[in-house]
Amino acid sequence: MSAIAAHPALISIATTVGGTYSELTGAKSFSMPGDTDMLDTTGFSDGADRTFIPGLRNRTLDLSGRYESADTGYGHLKTAFDNQTSIFIKVLPNGSTGFRAEYYVASLEISGEVDGLVEVSISVQRTGATTDI
Repeated sequence: MSAIAAHPALISIATTVGGTYSELTGAKSFSMPGDTDMLDTTGFSDGADRTFIPGLRNRTLDLSGRYESADTGYGHLKTAFDNQTSIFIKVLPNGSTGFRAEYYVASLEISGEVDGLVEVSISVQRTGATTDI
């Protein structure tokens, strides 16, 4: 597999899976950490070593960048956070292919300093499966 540069990445937001997706224009970084619950299956007959099987998967998406107050995508994120409703996010790491999933906004922070830009940090929690697109 070839390495790809991150600069062509596109992140876009919609309020429904088939809705119009609005690009998050000020986004500068994304991270999609995930983990799997490991279920302990160790029994008395297994000796001194534990045994496990994978359980439920969990994935979040962390976004950060410039806050663009007129950006429709940020508007969708803020509304979803305020109303505790889900949104749909597409992440296209190479600008053309990637994934889409439904998320809830877990945290939204807008910050700024006197000598800098107003920035935003957002963490969203996936609900359900991810679709490759």
